[in-house]
Amino acid sequence: MCASRRLGAAQRGLSIIELMIGIVISLLVGLAASSSAMVFGAMQRQGLGAGAAVVSGATTLAQMKEDAAQAGLGFFGNGAYMCSGLNLRVGATVLDQANFSPVRITRSGGQDQLDLVYATAVAGGANVALRTASNMGQAELQTYLPANVGDAVLLAPAQLGAPCTARSVTAVVASTETTPQTLTFAATGLHNQGAAITNPALYPIGARVSLLGALQWHRYRVVEGNLQLELPLQAGANATVVLVRNVVALRVRLGIVALGTDTLQGWVEPDAAAPGGGTWGEPTTAADAQRVRALRVNLVTRSPQAELPKAGQSCEATTAAIPLFDAADNLTLTPTDMGSTAWQCFRYRNNDMVIPLRNYIVGLRP
Repeated sequence: MCASRRLGAAQRGLSIIELMIGIVISLLVGLAASSSAMVFGAMQRQGLGAGAAVVSGATTLAQMKEDAAQAGLGFFGNGAYMCSGLNLRVGATVLDQANFSPVRITRSGGQDQLDLVYATAVAGGANVALRTASNMGQAELQTYLPANVGDAVLLAPAQLGAPCTARSVTAVVASTETTPQTLTFAATGLHNQGAAITNPALYPIGARVSLLGALQWHRYRVVEGNLQLELPLQAGANATVVLVRNVVALRVRLGIVALGTDTLQGWVEPDAAAPGGGTWGEPTTAADAQRVRALRVNLVTRSPQAELPKAGQSCEATTAAIPLFDAADNLTLTPTDMGSTAWQCFRYRNNDMVIPLRNYIVGLRP
Protein backbone atom coordinates (compact mmCIF):
# COMPACT_ATOMS: atom_id res chain seq x y z
CA MET A 1 0.00 0.00 0.00
CA CYS A 2 2.81 2.38 0.93
CA ALA A 3 4.75 1.37 -2.18
CA SER A 4 1.74 2.20 -4.33
CA ARG A 5 1.41 5.70 -2.88
CA ARG A 6 5.13 6.39 -3.44
CA LEU A 7 4.88 5.28 -7.08
CA GLY A 8 1.89 7.55 -7.69
CA ALA A 9 3.73 10.53 -6.17
CA ALA A 10 6.75 9.94 -8.43
CA GLN A 11 4.59 9.84 -11.57
CA ARG A 12 2.68 13.00 -10.74
CA GLY A 13 5.32 15.45 -12.39
CA LEU A 14 4.94 19.29 -12.75
CA SER A 15 1.71 21.12 -12.69
CA ILE A 16 0.77 23.48 -15.53
CA ILE A 17 1.39 26.48 -13.29
CA GLU A 18 4.90 25.32 -12.39
CA LEU A 19 5.67 24.76 -16.07
CA MET A 20 4.48 28.25 -17.05
CA ILE A 21 6.53 29.83 -14.28
CA GLY A 22 9.63 27.98 -15.50
CA ILE A 23 9.05 29.12 -19.09
CA VAL A 24 8.62 32.77 -18.04
CA ILE A 25 11.81 32.69 -15.96
CA SER A 26 13.72 31.14 -18.89
CA LEU A 27 12.50 33.88 -21.24
CA LEU A 28 13.52 36.62 -18.81
CA VAL A 29 16.98 35.13 -18.39
CA GLY A 30 17.34 34.78 -22.16
CA LEU A 31 16.34 38.40 -22.79
CA ALA A 32 18.79 39.66 -20.18
CA ALA A 33 21.61 37.55 -21.62
CA SER A 34 20.82 38.68 -25.16
CA SER A 35 20.82 42.35 -24.15
CA SER A 36 24.12 41.95 -22.31
CA ALA A 37 25.64 40.16 -25.29
CA MET A 38 24.61 43.00 -27.63
CA VAL A 39 26.10 45.64 -25.33
CA PHE A 40 29.27 43.61 -24.87
CA GLY A 41 29.57 43.07 -28.63
CA ALA A 42 29.21 46.79 -29.34
CA MET A 43 31.80 47.66 -26.70
CA GLN A 44 34.14 45.02 -28.10
CA ARG A 45 33.81 46.34 -31.67
CA GLN A 46 34.38 49.88 -30.45
CA GLY A 47 37.43 48.84 -28.46
CA LEU A 48 38.90 46.89 -31.36
CA GLY A 49 38.32 49.83 -33.73
CA ALA A 50 39.95 52.31 -31.36
CA GLY A 51 42.87 49.94 -30.75
CA ALA A 52 43.39 49.41 -34.48
CA ALA A 53 43.44 53.18 -35.05
CA VAL A 54 46.10 53.61 -32.35
CA VAL A 55 48.28 50.83 -33.79
CA SER A 56 47.91 52.11 -37.37
CA GLY A 57 48.83 55.67 -36.37
CA ALA A 58 51.89 54.58 -34.37
CA THR A 59 53.09 52.22 -37.12
CA THR A 60 52.70 54.90 -39.78
CA LEU A 61 54.64 57.47 -37.76
CA ALA A 62 57.43 54.91 -37.32
CA GLN A 63 57.54 54.48 -41.12
CA MET A 64 57.56 58.23 -41.65
CA LYS A 65 60.40 58.54 -39.15
CA GLU A 66 62.48 56.02 -41.09
CA ASP A 67 61.73 57.80 -44.37
CA ALA A 68 62.60 61.23 -42.98
CA ALA A 69 65.84 59.88 -41.51
CA GLN A 70 66.89 58.93 -45.07
CA ALA A 71 65.80 62.22 -46.66
CA GLY A 72 68.59 64.14 -48.36
CA LEU A 73 71.01 61.22 -48.75
CA GLY A 74 73.04 61.90 -51.90
CA PHE A 75 72.31 65.63 -51.98
CA PHE A 76 74.97 66.78 -49.49
CA GLY A 77 78.72 66.80 -49.94
CA ASN A 78 81.79 68.45 -48.42
CA GLY A 79 79.68 69.91 -45.64
CA ALA A 80 77.28 71.71 -47.98
CA TYR A 81 73.96 71.25 -49.70
CA MET A 82 74.82 70.70 -53.38
CA CYS A 83 71.59 71.60 -55.19
CA SER A 84 69.64 74.83 -55.44
CA GLY A 85 67.41 73.21 -58.08
CA LEU A 86 66.94 69.86 -59.79
CA ASN A 87 66.53 68.45 -63.29
CA LEU A 88 64.74 65.11 -63.09
CA ARG A 89 62.71 63.07 -65.53
CA VAL A 90 60.86 59.81 -64.86
CA GLY A 91 57.94 59.08 -67.17
CA ALA A 92 55.32 61.79 -66.69
CA THR A 93 57.19 63.29 -63.70
CA VAL A 94 59.44 66.10 -64.90
CA LEU A 95 61.37 68.65 -62.88
CA ASP A 96 62.85 71.19 -65.27
CA GLN A 97 65.23 73.62 -63.58
CA ALA A 98 62.83 73.28 -60.63
CA ASN A 99 63.38 74.70 -57.19
CA PHE A 100 64.16 71.68 -55.01
CA SER A 101 64.61 70.55 -51.44
CA PRO A 102 64.81 66.89 -50.29
CA VAL A 103 62.19 67.70 -47.62
CA ARG A 104 59.20 69.72 -48.82
CA ILE A 105 55.98 70.50 -46.95
CA THR A 106 53.00 72.18 -48.56
CA ARG A 107 49.86 73.17 -46.65
CA SER A 108 46.43 73.31 -48.24
CA GLY A 109 42.99 73.28 -46.64
CA GLY A 110 44.41 72.67 -43.18
CA GLN A 111 46.31 69.55 -44.29
CA ASP A 112 50.04 69.17 -44.88
CA GLN A 113 51.67 67.22 -47.70
CA LEU A 114 55.12 65.83 -46.88
CA ASP A 115 57.55 64.97 -49.71
CA LEU A 116 60.80 63.13 -48.96
CA VAL A 117 63.52 62.44 -51.55
CA TYR A 118 66.64 60.36 -50.97
CA ALA A 119 69.17 57.96 -52.47
CA THR A 120 69.21 54.27 -51.62
CA ALA A 121 72.94 53.74 -52.20
CA VAL A 122 74.97 53.41 -49.02
CA ALA A 123 77.74 55.40 -50.76
CA GLY A 124 75.31 58.24 -51.48
CA GLY A 125 76.87 60.35 -48.75
CA ALA A 126 80.16 60.57 -50.68
CA ASN A 127 80.86 62.29 -54.00
CA VAL A 128 83.70 62.48 -56.51
CA ALA A 129 84.89 65.16 -58.94
CA LEU A 130 84.64 65.25 -62.73
CA ARG A 131 87.95 64.86 -64.57
CA THR A 132 86.58 66.53 -67.71
CA ALA A 133 83.47 68.61 -68.39
CA SER A 134 80.32 66.51 -68.78
CA ASN A 135 78.09 66.96 -71.81
CA MET A 136 75.22 65.11 -70.06
CA GLY A 137 75.96 62.05 -72.20
CA GLN A 138 78.84 60.75 -70.08
CA ALA A 139 81.04 61.59 -67.11
CA GLU A 140 84.75 60.94 -66.65
CA LEU A 141 85.62 60.76 -62.96
CA GLN A 142 88.81 61.68 -61.17
CA THR A 143 88.34 58.87 -58.65
CA TYR A 144 86.41 55.61 -58.50
CA LEU A 145 82.63 55.60 -57.90
CA PRO A 146 80.97 52.21 -57.18
CA ALA A 147 78.29 52.68 -59.82
CA ASN A 148 76.62 49.91 -61.82
CA VAL A 149 74.42 49.88 -64.91
CA GLY A 150 70.92 50.99 -63.92
CA ASP A 151 72.06 53.15 -61.00
CA ALA A 152 71.06 56.79 -60.83
CA VAL A 153 73.75 59.41 -60.21
CA LEU A 154 73.53 63.09 -59.38
CA LEU A 155 75.57 65.69 -61.26
CA ALA A 156 76.07 68.76 -59.10
CA PRO A 157 77.84 72.06 -59.81
CA ALA A 158 81.16 72.76 -58.12
CA GLN A 159 79.72 76.04 -56.86
CA LEU A 160 76.14 76.26 -55.66
CA GLY A 161 73.97 78.05 -58.18
CA ALA A 162 73.20 75.85 -61.18
CA PRO A 163 70.68 73.04 -60.65
CA CYS A 164 71.68 69.42 -60.18
CA THR A 165 70.71 66.74 -62.71
CA ALA A 166 69.76 63.11 -62.12
CA ARG A 167 70.99 60.69 -64.79
CA SER A 168 70.85 56.90 -65.18
CA VAL A 169 74.00 54.89 -65.87
CA THR A 170 73.75 52.72 -69.00
CA ALA A 171 77.42 51.67 -69.26
CA VAL A 172 80.49 51.71 -67.03
CA VAL A 173 84.11 51.70 -68.26
CA ALA A 174 86.42 50.80 -65.40
CA SER A 175 89.43 52.98 -64.73
CA THR A 176 93.00 51.89 -65.44
CA GLU A 177 96.37 53.33 -64.46
CA THR A 178 96.16 55.77 -67.37
CA THR A 179 92.43 56.20 -68.10
CA PRO A 180 89.57 57.46 -65.89
CA GLN A 181 86.42 55.66 -64.94
CA THR A 182 83.69 56.65 -67.42
CA LEU A 183 79.94 56.55 -66.89
CA THR A 184 77.63 56.67 -69.94
CA PHE A 185 74.08 58.08 -69.86
CA ALA A 186 72.38 56.78 -73.02
CA ALA A 187 68.79 57.69 -73.90
CA THR A 188 67.55 54.25 -72.79
CA GLY A 189 68.25 55.02 -69.13
CA LEU A 190 65.30 55.59 -66.78
CA HIS A 191 66.18 59.22 -66.04
CA ASN A 192 67.53 59.96 -69.53
CA GLN A 193 64.36 59.46 -71.62
CA GLY A 194 62.13 62.06 -73.21
CA ALA A 195 62.83 65.55 -74.46
CA ALA A 196 65.91 67.34 -73.21
CA ILE A 197 65.62 69.50 -70.11
CA THR A 198 65.41 73.20 -70.98
CA ASN A 199 68.88 74.76 -71.02
CA PRO A 200 70.58 71.84 -69.22
CA ALA A 201 73.37 72.87 -66.92
CA LEU A 202 76.89 71.97 -68.07
CA TYR A 203 79.15 70.52 -65.41
CA PRO A 204 82.81 71.55 -65.79
CA ILE A 205 85.98 70.01 -64.37
CA GLY A 206 85.65 69.81 -60.60
CA ALA A 207 81.85 69.45 -60.58
CA ARG A 208 80.60 66.74 -58.26
CA VAL A 209 79.01 63.33 -58.95
CA SER A 210 77.30 61.29 -56.23
CA LEU A 211 75.77 57.82 -56.39
CA LEU A 212 71.99 57.65 -55.82
CA GLY A 213 71.28 54.01 -56.60
CA ALA A 214 67.48 53.84 -56.93
CA LEU A 215 66.20 57.36 -56.31
CA GLN A 216 63.24 57.39 -53.92
CA TRP A 217 60.46 59.98 -53.69
CA HIS A 218 57.80 59.36 -51.05
CA ARG A 219 54.77 61.60 -50.55
CA TYR A 220 52.43 61.52 -47.55
CA ARG A 221 49.08 63.30 -47.77
CA VAL A 222 45.47 63.00 -46.60
CA VAL A 223 42.85 62.26 -49.27
CA GLU A 224 39.17 61.90 -48.29
CA GLY A 225 40.01 60.99 -44.69
CA ASN A 226 42.76 58.51 -45.59
CA LEU A 227 46.49 59.01 -45.15
CA GLN A 228 48.12 57.89 -48.40
CA LEU A 229 51.68 57.07 -49.35
CA GLU A 230 52.28 58.03 -52.98
CA LEU A 231 55.33 57.27 -55.13
CA PRO A 232 55.58 59.98 -57.83
CA LEU A 233 58.45 58.16 -59.57
CA GLN A 234 56.31 55.06 -60.15
CA ALA A 235 53.15 54.37 -62.13
CA GLY A 236 50.22 52.00 -61.82
CA ALA A 237 48.27 50.59 -58.89
CA ASN A 238 51.36 50.20 -56.71
CA ALA A 239 52.09 53.92 -56.83
CA THR A 240 49.51 54.69 -54.11
CA VAL A 241 48.66 52.85 -50.88
CA VAL A 242 46.37 53.78 -47.98
CA LEU A 243 48.23 53.68 -44.66
CA VAL A 244 45.65 54.92 -42.14
CA ARG A 245 41.90 55.48 -42.37
CA ASN A 246 39.76 57.92 -40.39
CA VAL A 247 42.48 60.57 -40.43
CA VAL A 248 41.37 64.03 -39.31
CA ALA A 249 44.62 65.91 -39.90
CA LEU A 250 48.30 65.62 -40.80
CA ARG A 251 50.29 68.60 -39.53
CA VAL A 252 54.06 69.10 -39.77
CA ARG A 253 56.42 71.68 -38.31
CA LEU A 254 60.08 72.24 -39.13
CA GLY A 255 62.85 72.62 -36.58
CA ILE A 256 65.37 75.21 -37.79
CA VAL A 257 68.77 76.30 -36.52
CA ALA A 258 70.28 79.77 -36.33
CA LEU A 259 72.73 80.70 -39.09
CA GLY A 260 76.17 79.23 -38.52
CA THR A 261 75.10 77.00 -35.60
CA ASP A 262 73.77 73.51 -34.94
CA THR A 263 71.49 74.65 -32.11
CA LEU A 264 67.78 74.30 -32.71
CA GLN A 265 66.32 77.79 -32.80
CA GLY A 266 62.65 76.81 -32.75
CA TRP A 267 59.73 75.26 -34.62
CA VAL A 268 58.12 77.00 -37.58
CA GLU A 269 54.99 76.35 -39.61
CA PRO A 270 55.60 75.17 -43.20
CA ASP A 271 53.68 78.15 -44.65
CA ALA A 272 55.70 80.71 -42.66
CA ALA A 273 57.82 83.02 -44.83
CA ALA A 274 61.51 82.07 -45.12
CA PRO A 275 64.20 84.83 -45.08
CA GLY A 276 65.45 84.04 -48.60
CA GLY A 277 62.00 83.83 -50.18
CA GLY A 278 59.25 81.26 -50.41
CA THR A 279 58.22 79.43 -47.24
CA TRP A 280 60.07 77.25 -44.76
CA GLY A 281 58.24 74.25 -46.20
CA GLU A 282 59.29 75.20 -49.75
CA PRO A 283 62.44 77.34 -49.45
CA THR A 284 63.78 79.01 -52.58
CA THR A 285 67.39 79.29 -51.40
CA ALA A 286 69.88 76.63 -50.35
CA ALA A 287 70.80 78.78 -47.32
CA ASP A 288 67.28 78.38 -45.95
CA ALA A 289 66.94 74.72 -46.97
CA GLN A 290 70.04 73.70 -45.03
CA ARG A 291 68.85 75.38 -41.83
CA VAL A 292 66.21 72.66 -41.41
CA ARG A 293 67.27 69.97 -38.93
CA ALA A 294 64.12 68.20 -37.72
CA LEU A 295 60.41 67.62 -38.28
CA ARG A 296 57.60 67.43 -35.78
CA VAL A 297 54.59 65.47 -37.02
CA ASN A 298 51.05 65.45 -35.60
CA LEU A 299 48.71 62.76 -36.94
CA VAL A 300 45.14 63.11 -35.63
CA THR A 301 42.92 60.04 -36.08
CA ARG A 302 39.27 59.40 -35.22
CA SER A 303 37.66 56.26 -33.81
CA PRO A 304 35.81 54.44 -36.63
CA GLN A 305 32.61 53.99 -34.61
CA ALA A 306 30.55 56.75 -32.98
CA GLU A 307 29.48 56.44 -29.35
CA LEU A 308 25.76 56.75 -28.63
CA PRO A 309 24.76 59.64 -26.35
CA LYS A 310 22.75 59.10 -23.20
CA ALA A 311 18.99 59.42 -23.52
CA GLY A 312 18.00 63.02 -24.10
CA GLN A 313 21.62 64.26 -24.02
CA SER A 314 24.23 65.30 -26.58
CA CYS A 315 27.39 63.35 -27.36
CA GLU A 316 30.12 63.52 -24.74
CA ALA A 317 32.82 61.27 -26.22
CA THR A 318 34.88 64.39 -27.03
CA THR A 319 33.88 67.73 -25.52
CA ALA A 320 36.75 70.03 -26.54
CA ALA A 321 38.81 70.75 -29.64
CA ILE A 322 41.93 68.58 -30.10
CA PRO A 323 45.19 70.30 -29.01
CA LEU A 324 48.11 70.24 -31.47
CA PHE A 325 51.84 70.35 -30.79
CA ASP A 326 52.71 72.12 -27.50
CA ALA A 327 50.04 73.26 -25.05
CA ALA A 328 51.78 76.66 -24.87
CA ASP A 329 50.97 77.21 -28.55
CA ASN A 330 47.24 77.17 -27.76
CA LEU A 331 46.71 75.62 -31.18
CA THR A 332 43.68 73.36 -31.52
CA LEU A 333 41.79 71.48 -34.21
CA THR A 334 37.98 71.32 -34.35
CA PRO A 335 36.85 68.39 -36.53
CA THR A 336 33.84 68.64 -38.83
CA ASP A 337 30.62 66.71 -38.27
CA MET A 338 30.28 63.32 -39.95
CA GLY A 339 27.04 63.57 -41.91
CA SER A 340 24.21 63.56 -39.37
CA THR A 341 26.55 62.62 -36.51
CA ALA A 342 28.21 65.39 -34.50
CA TRP A 343 31.99 65.23 -34.24
CA GLN A 344 31.68 65.08 -30.43
CA CYS A 345 30.30 61.51 -30.79
CA PHE A 346 33.76 60.20 -31.75
CA ARG A 347 37.00 59.81 -29.83
CA TYR A 348 40.24 61.23 -31.24
CA ARG A 349 43.92 60.49 -30.79
CA ASN A 350 46.80 62.85 -31.49
CA ASN A 351 49.97 60.94 -32.41
CA ASP A 352 53.00 63.23 -32.00
CA MET A 353 56.60 62.52 -33.04
CA VAL A 354 59.83 64.52 -33.39
CA ILE A 355 62.04 63.27 -36.25
CA PRO A 356 65.70 64.39 -36.58
CA LEU A 357 66.82 64.74 -40.20
CA ARG A 358 69.92 62.60 -39.97
CA ASN A 359 71.37 63.29 -43.41
CA TYR A 360 70.89 67.05 -43.02
CA ILE A 361 72.75 66.95 -39.69
CA VAL A 362 75.59 64.72 -40.91
CA GLY A 363 75.79 66.06 -44.46
CA LEU A 364 76.23 69.70 -43.40
CA ARG A 365 79.19 69.03 -41.14
CA PRO A 366 82.49 69.87 -42.86
